[in-house]
Amino acid sequence: MFRISVTDSLIRYLQLNGNVQGIERLPALLAVAQQHVEATSWRKKVAIDDFFSQFSPWAETSVALCSLLKPCSTVWLMAASIGPGIERLSRRGFAQKEHFSAYMLDRLGSYLVELQLREIDRGIGRQEAAAGNRCTRRYSPGYKDFPLHAQTIFFRLLKNKFAGLRLSPAGVLIPEKTITAVKGVTCPSVC
Repeated sequence: MFRISVTDSLIRYLQLNGNVQGIERLPALLAVAQQHVEATSWRKKVAIDDFFSQFSPWAETSVALCSLLKPCSTVWLMAASIGPGIERLSRRGFAQKEHFSAYMLDRLGSYLVELQLREIDRGIGRQEAAAGNRCTRRYSPGYKDFPLHAQTIFFRLLKNKFAGLRLSPAGVLIPEKTITAVKGVTCPSVC
């Protein structure tokens, strides 16, 4: 996992603008968070028909996802996780009434896993562009009409690759700082 430093965009993400004490505490909290990251990532390219077959019935009933993937011949499946470490620290902080630190650690965990998935996403985009292909934006279960229960498919694909991965009855992957997404690929001959 890459190391990051405190930036204006991180301060905005954490909604600390104007909070001088919070900004002063941020470097130490970020250092703690980064020490507890257990980054895992995964990606796999599948044919469009295989994607719809694997993610049935959820993919084909999502009007938004079908529209996004309509011109695509293949689909990238991707996942990123930073493990349970930051979540444990955050829960401990809330239990010890250290609310600011606990909340900031939770938000930092979300930020770090999002950065990780963005890096996977950009890598796929560069790879496909080098091959002359175009990509759609990424799309995750739980967004618009693509049900969160589609996570059951990701869970099946990832459970032996991501240590300790679990799936809640509501379809939430645990550790919660785990993100999954799909990204369509169109070839020049298809467009």
